[in-house]
Amino acid sequence: MRWLILGFLFFFPCVDLSAQEQQVAGDDLTTTKPVSRMQEAWWKNRHDLRQKEKANIDELDVLLVGDSITQGWEGAGAKPWKNTFGDLQAFNLGFSGDRTEHVIWRLQNGEVEGLNPRVVMVLIGTNNTGHKLDKPENIARGVSGILTELKNRLPDSKVILLSLFPYDKDPNSPRRKNNDAVNEIIKNYDDGKQVYYLDICDAFFDDQGNMSKEITPDFLHLSEKGYQIWADQVNDKIRTLRNE
Repeated sequence: MRWLILGFLFFFPCVDLSAQEQQVAGDDLTTTKPVSRMQEAWWKNRHDLRQKEKANIDELDVLLVGDSITQGWEGAGAKPWKNTFGDLQAFNLGFSGDRTEHVIWRLQNGEVEGLNPRVVMVLIGTNNTGHKLDKPENIARGVSGILTELKNRLPDSKVILLSLFPYDKDPNSPRRKNNDAVNEIIKNYDDGKQVYYLDICDAFFDDQGNMSKEITPDFLHLSEKGYQIWADQVNDKIRTLRNE
């Protein structure tokens, strides 16, 4: 069993906007402009640690890119990942609280340099909804910017672009609708060659179309059961793309 998700095994909640981010929050294009969070000690430490850990990676099956939901594979998702993907080498670049602009900064500042993953799994954008309710089209532009960075820096990697997961218990909440609208746009980024869009949202709902706290305690982040659902939904795709 080879498992390269290392580092902090505790959970960071969504964070408040920094003064720098508040200054630019009114700009609709902030979703595409790289923004650093190096002023936050834990974020800087995680970024620096990831830079050091890359030196120990020879072959990489799966690179994970995202926010706290992706970082959560190190916490509530650790057992489901081990059970489902324990034979794969993985590296986790999920940072709690990140929005599209933070991921763009990280990609432009060395986090994937020297890596050559067979598969990259991307889940990002829900904090753009949750922190400042960015317009769906602008979140989608941020996602597109991330895909461009990945294509340029990892030209041999296949990318699984995940739909934004459901936000809030109420299906009519502004945040749920915003994420749904983002998905309607980013699904078109599937090119059938390097980027593959995968919508697994329905797997989190019961027969009545509701989510339960057993799967997502706060109707955003996942429980162990929620992560197992995620793992089951992407297992075939990851392995298929890995072996191509």
